[in-house]
Amino acid sequence: MVKQQQSHIVIVTYPAKGHINPALQFAIRLIRLGVNVTFFTTVSAHRRRMIKSPPPNGLSFASFSDGYDDRVVPEDDRVKRLDQLKRNGSKALADLIVSTANKQHIVYTLLLPWAADVARELHLPSTLLWIQPAMVLDIYYYYFNGFANVIRNDNNDDYPSSSIKLPGLPLFTSRDLPSFLLASNTHASVLPIFQAHFEALEKESNPRVLVNTFDALEPEALKAIEKFNLQQSHYVIVTYPAQGHINPALQFAERLIRLGVHVTFFTTIGAHHRSMIKSPPPDGLSFATFSDGYDDGVVPVDDRDKQWDQLKRNGSKALADLIVSTANKQCIVYTMLLHWAADVARELHLPSVLLWIQPAMVLDICYYYYNGFADVVGNDSDDRPSCSIQLPGMPLLLATCDLPSFLLDAFAHPIFQAQIEALEKESIPRVLVNTFDALEPEALKAFEKLNL
Repeated sequence: MVKQQQSHIVIVTYPAKGHINPALQFAIRLIRLGVNVTFFTTVSAHRRRMIKSPPPNGLSFASFSDGYDDRVVPEDDRVKRLDQLKRNGSKALADLIVSTANKQHIVYTLLLPWAADVARELHLPSTLLWIQPAMVLDIYYYYFNGFANVIRNDNNDDYPSSSIKLPGLPLFTSRDLPSFLLASNTHASVLPIFQAHFEALEKESNPRVLVNTFDALEPEALKAIEKFNLQQSHYVIVTYPAQGHINPALQFAERLIRLGVHVTFFTTIGAHHRSMIKSPPPDGLSFATFSDGYDDGVVPVDDRDKQWDQLKRNGSKALADLIVSTANKQCIVYTMLLHWAADVARELHLPSVLLWIQPAMVLDICYYYYNGFADVVGNDSDDRPSCSIQLPGMPLLLATCDLPSFLLDAFAHPIFQAQIEALEKESIPRVLVNTFDALEPEALKAFEKLNL
């Protein structure tokens, strides 16, 4: 069974103002995209009024105890507090995720590398929200990857202007170092936690880091570590070459761009030749094309099956080439009829999302049709356009005239079945649906597996 709900992200933050404020700002940006966010931090952060303003709609809070709910942590308890933060936080976070459906992603701030371990154990993706500049991330990375002696030898409190050179970075001085790396550092217990952050990222096949910067401010720092994609987030949207697919996909691309994401819009040459994309693209949107063999955009009716085959074969290769040749592709979003895009994403270890451009009810009907209810739909649809059909979780009896035309015998095509099968292959299937909660509440609750 499949559950369809609004996208949901858990943000786990260290209980300090300098962590909570940027995490809240990020949460608000996600909410503007229609994402529900659970903000997860300690009881003490709430009792010390670190979160003051009323939450916007879509933001909820969950808390756990680190053993210091009512008081400031004494200096000699710092190590003990970090241990309890990890032990209690890991258990509480796992319980939160297990107990509540549709948790799709964990975002965590500095000093909480254990949140990535919890995500991995529960087969969820995770992202480090690095609340400092990219240069600081680079320095820590090199410190824990073979350059500790270089940094320590050139790091002398008596000579704060001495120069330090690290790969891919401009020269900087010891006074530019994070305080935790200075010889005068009195918080030795924190350094192993920073090291644990990089160890957690090394365990990921596609490590994700969001950095508090922008490309033009730190161009060298954002490119210094090739294995971490620290440049602007980049999505590829793959769309079927029809106006009814291209328009909603372009609308979604524009919403992503407003979040600071760069989008590559990928469709056939025929779609461009037929002027299906008319308005000039906004900044942050680029285009890539491939040939399906019908570059003039006209497909004869008796060539439909041939076009499906060429669309899949040519599109799969072109999409794989695009992703391999261009850095920092983080997610593939694809519209209906292009289930092969999910296969390409899986082969290249990238997440994928189906952009379902029809109502949630249509997806429900398709799912049930291909999962044991084909006879119910087919038997009740023959020559009786007003007969009633009952499917699990559907609010009312459906009439045959309510069925999608492509499920009727005259129009049935295996490509729709392949669409559902592609989702079944995913451990965390992701679907964005053209609807909202109040419009189709029953349809969005009909499934228990698919996160919409």
